[in-house]
Amino acid sequence: MPRLELAAPLFALALLTRAADARVPAFVRQTGLTCSQCHVSWTTAPDFTFTGMRFRLNGYRLPRVTEVGAGPEGAIGHEELEQTLARMLSARARSTLVYKTKAPGDPTLEPPTAGPAVSNLIGPIDGYITGPIGEHVGLWSDFCGYGGRDVSIPAFEETTCVRSDGYIGLSDLSAQISTIANDNVFGLAGTVVKAGRAPRFMTMTPATAPNHQPYAPGIEGGGYAYTLYGLYAFLADRVGVKIGVEPGEGDQNFKRFNYRFEGGVFALNSDAGWLQLGWTLRAGNDMTPIVAGVPGVTALTKGQLGYTGESAGRARRAMYSVGYGFTDRGPHSFVATANLSLETDEYTDGGSSRLRATGTNLRYCFQRKYGVDAYVYGFPKWEYTDPTGVTHPIPENTGVMGRLMYSPGLNLTLYIEGANTQSARLDQDWRQGSYWSVNAQFLW
Repeated sequence: MPRLELAAPLFALALLTRAADARVPAFVRQTGLTCSQCHVSWTTAPDFTFTGMRFRLNGYRLPRVTEVGAGPEGAIGHEELEQTLARMLSARARSTLVYKTKAPGDPTLEPPTAGPAVSNLIGPIDGYITGPIGEHVGLWSDFCGYGGRDVSIPAFEETTCVRSDGYIGLSDLSAQISTIANDNVFGLAGTVVKAGRAPRFMTMTPATAPNHQPYAPGIEGGGYAYTLYGLYAFLADRVGVKIGVEPGEGDQNFKRFNYRFEGGVFALNSDAGWLQLGWTLRAGNDMTPIVAGVPGVTALTKGQLGYTGESAGRARRAMYSVGYGFTDRGPHSFVATANLSLETDEYTDGGSSRLRATGTNLRYCFQRKYGVDAYVYGFPKWEYTDPTGVTHPIPENTGVMGRLMYSPGLNLTLYIEGANTQSARLDQDWRQGSYWSVNAQFLW
């Protein structure tokens, strides 16, 4: 890469490092709490502490104020902290200082060559308006703008508004009405997601098993926004349950619905150590097919028309997860998760598909400044049975990704990551590709 091409990213990196000294993310300014009381770290998506997860479920209010005191980043102590905060405005800027990719390739042809090292200094920029409204309503909104340079992203990552031809507009809108009764949190939530993947209930880390569980086709697929409405309860800081309905993924035919259930149990339930067992189930007849976009499938469907949301006779998505973590045991913070996806589609032309995927994630942080992530995921089974009854495998290899992080302050994260990449093909195991990148994210 020419020296001049590297100068701008390095200059921007210096500016971001200076800006991080202020350490004033919006919730810190308003609550007096530290960033670290709700998050362990953040890169493409934050890790919640147990306190942070409860804070979100209660509409961005602390269920029990006196449990949490202010740390060095905060300005006020817990005895002065109000449960209801003002709405806040925040922004996030992401920059890929340099990245290099090598595309997956047809194994019958010569291997593809790696592309040149390039930079994408101005990546997605998100603006957030979020926080309590009155005593019982909480709001989270994400407005995203992106100029349109694609960067390889693993299947399980949050993709927000990244697309090759650019995007500007609403990425995520979530509103909830919550109340506390006898230390239990009860709520009604509504979510509209135009880009990326919808958040899971009680989530404390990303879903690491490749899945179509919360898929939102509004950006990449050009369809309508994903919506979810549901009732939830978080009981005695131990058990959470949510029941909801989705009026479809890819169209506005409200005769088709999907139903959703999410549950979780915390065997351990504190920032010093949490252990969560979780289950998510979606079932209905209006989901994006799990073989949509896989080359070779369209030619085998009746009429060679391919599959859309309206092609689903019945669809089922289930995810099982277990996670363990602790925060600030001395200088150490740690998170480990394992996930299993089980997905089945039955199509109106007599075809069907099945997917079984697993994934695990290990994250470790030292002094909240240095961190390492390791992701491993695989596909024990992915197959498509055409309308004539012939079963076709969709081979996929084990995926791996590693990330090294440095956070001068929790509103700035610098990280280097690398991963292999894959391309799903019917009856053919394509040669894996790869990418590596150097990135910066700044949160105001």
